Amino acid sequence: MQERVAITGIGVFSPIGNDVSQVLASLQQGKSGIVSIEKLQMEPPSVFLTAKISDFLDKAWRAASSEQKFQGSSEQDLFEFLHRFLKERFFQTVRPSNVRYVGMVHNFSPSDFLPPKEVKKMDRFQHLALAASEMAKRDAGLEPWVYEHYPSEKIAVVAGSSMGGMLTWEDTYAQFLSHGPRGVTPFFMTKLPVDMAAGEISRHQGTNGPIECPAAACATGALVVGRAFELVKQGVVDVAFATASEAALSHLGLGGFEAAKALSTRDYGDPTKASRPFDKERSGFIMAEGGACLLLENLDKAQKRDARIYAEVIGFGNFADAFHPTRPNPEGKYAAIAMEYALKDGRLNPADVDYINAHGTSTLLNDIIETKAIKKAFGSDLADRIAVSSTKSLSGHLMGAAGTLEAVVCALALYHQFLPPTINYEYPDPECDIVDYVPNHAREAKIQVALSNSFGFGGRDATIVLRRFS
Repeated sequence: MQERVAITGIGVFSPIGNDVSQVLASLQQGKSGIVSIEKLQMEPPSVFLTAKISDFLDKAWRAASSEQKFQGSSEQDLFEFLHRFLKERFFQTVRPSNVRYVGMVHNFSPSDFLPPKEVKKMDRFQHLALAASEMAKRDAGLEPWVYEHYPSEKIAVVAGSSMGGMLTWEDTYAQFLSHGPRGVTPFFMTKLPVDMAAGEISRHQGTNGPIECPAAACATGALVVGRAFELVKQGVVDVAFATASEAALSHLGLGGFEAAKALSTRDYGDPTKASRPFDKERSGFIMAEGGACLLLENLDKAQKRDARIYAEVIGFGNFADAFHPTRPNPEGKYAAIAMEYALKDGRLNPADVDYINAHGTSTLLNDIIETKAIKKAFGSDLADRIAVSSTKSLSGHLMGAAGTLEAVVCALALYHQFLPPTINYEYPDPECDIVDYVPNHAREAKIQVALSNSFGFGGRDATIVLRRFS
């Protein structure tokens, strides 16, 4: 017997809000969370390098002077020349990023959810994951501990990230270059790995059921929800934390995707205009950070405790392109199959779908190929009768956390009966030719079934299906 699976709690920290009410307001008002990269206050690499090498030269000169290795002005002139050369000539070749816009989580204090001594032992991606999980638990009415309502071994944690402790990696490497192995934090190997968020959620929540950590690039969040759904559906557990987080707004995180030509570097004047899925003027995705959690629960048991039910998760599809490390299959074949399988898993027909939350990254390739995949899965006529939108136009791309945030979006759309918009849809692209991308404004609608797509590097194609609970 397969169990029905309810979403009873939501936790979220994102560029469009730090709780359910804020995210809902942003979706309904079409409010973007994209900001100028200057808000990150990241020093250019040249600043770090200049400071380190200048400090080295100063120390070298003092040592040489104290040991009377050099005597006279000519040697001092040499050191001063090296300073100037490095600053004025050499570091001019260390160019800053051309990325202009990002999606940031604002007003987030991990100490609101964790003891201060624990905060310093974790990376930001872990902070976001633990905070979102705690918020989802509270939202579900399962305080103070889920294990007071369910046996601890019947509570699972499925938590993923695409890049894990990127900020820790970058900071620790800088310390390593300056101080060698002694500069490496003793918490490095617990802050870096992608699986540590899952372990920390389990430890802090006192769960003893399965711990899993899907890692599937930008499809990670969808796999997190899908795997948690399967554990509850199969009766392995009664409750599952489905959590994904990403905090990779760093020099290497941004630089890597910029080098891969995936990020937008165009100047749109207004940051909120930069993420524009399916629009002809799109130029790449806007990288963002965040964390989201769905508290999934056995429906019968949730009803017995009179829990609020946002929606049911009813289907999951997970397939691979086996085509290219970064480019999707040009015909969207297996993205379409993922949608078809998810519907079959949920015992639905294509005509039952009212809304699709598209992967919709605002890249040239994805938006065209996803349009093809939707038409392949639903047929052109039916695809033109389904509302399709990309809320990455509002939030930017949360990478490994995107699929979980977008499952949250679908749950809220079903619960509150509205269609989230694709903002910045101003210049239709003839190759993105679905009739209804829910352009620029949310609208009320009676919707029963929503589908969420997530695709990722490595040929990942994943689809989640949610249904309105009644």
